[in-house]
Amino acid sequence: MYYYLLLALPPINLNTDPEMTFMELKDFLILNLSKADFKKVELLLRPIDLENIRAFWLGEPLDEKGNFSGKELEEALLVQDPLPLYLVDYLSRYEIREERLKFFPSLFASLFRETEKFKGFLRDYYTFERERMLVLTALRAKLANRDIVRELQFEDPTDPIITNILAQKDSADFIPPKEFEDLKILFVENSQN
Repeated sequence: MYYYLLLALPPINLNTDPEMTFMELKDFLILNLSKADFKKVELLLRPIDLENIRAFWLGEPLDEKGNFSGKELEEALLVQDPLPLYLVDYLSRYEIREERLKFFPSLFASLFRETEKFKGFLRDYYTFERERMLVLTALRAKLANRDIVRELQFEDPTDPIITNILAQKDSADFIPPKEFEDLKILFVENSQN
């Protein structure tokens, strides 16, 4: 259906900057995708939006690759539209900036719970991203000698990957699921970075 779009994109080379900026790509997709299909692109950008919300509360620079510009994000947080329901609930539950920052990890848990209803690529992508983030959280917690139970307080303890991580809370080393063994190697090699 969209084969021509792929042909219209410039080639990607990992050693050089892309010929098309993210904003140009986004404009290109808006013009060429159906509204329903572009909505899927917006769903893929939700983790960046969450990180931008955190950066906004901390007064840090925002990642331009999110769904909102700085001004749009500020307005969306103020009027709470167009935000997902879990984020609106979060904003009403935690009204003070310090509380919002303290409980911020619960937003990612809520995002990933929302994505369980997705189908196809979006579901597979978010399942992988969630598991990757959880494995990295476990690895960082071990390295920093932090309480993994506290780090995963917003997760479902009956979820198999959470059960696996929590079962290793008292061990000296964290052994990730087989599909993430290479991630652990990369983490160990670059943990000082």
